[in-house]
Amino acid sequence: MEHKIDQIQKEVDELLRLCSDAGIDPSEDISHLDKFTKLSYLLLRLQDGDMDEHCFGTLEKWLTNDPEAFQYYVEFQNFSALLYIHFNKERQEKLLEKMKRSLSPNQSK
Repeated sequence: MEHKIDQIQKEVDELLRLCSDAGIDPSEDISHLDKFTKLSYLLLRLQDGDMDEHCFGTLEKWLTNDPEAFQYYVEFQNFSALLYIHFNKERQEKLLEKMKRSLSPNQSK
């Protein structure tokens, strides 16, 4: 039982450290944030290039040791890529031009 308590305390300490690395004040009440919210915040910082080496190492360790977090990471990155593709400025411009051509009254049928 004592081993289980130590394991839980270790996980809590690690999550608090991750919050601190992510710029979230661990003294604030963060109990309402689940691990995926914290992970999302870190992943957004990673995508923005706003992550120092220590924070990156922490994220890497988390993803390496938590299969559920790694699966979330993969899904998060896939979703981000799809959003980029969908909202990519060049793609949007091409779609707009295609729509303009299709609505043009001079277009032969």
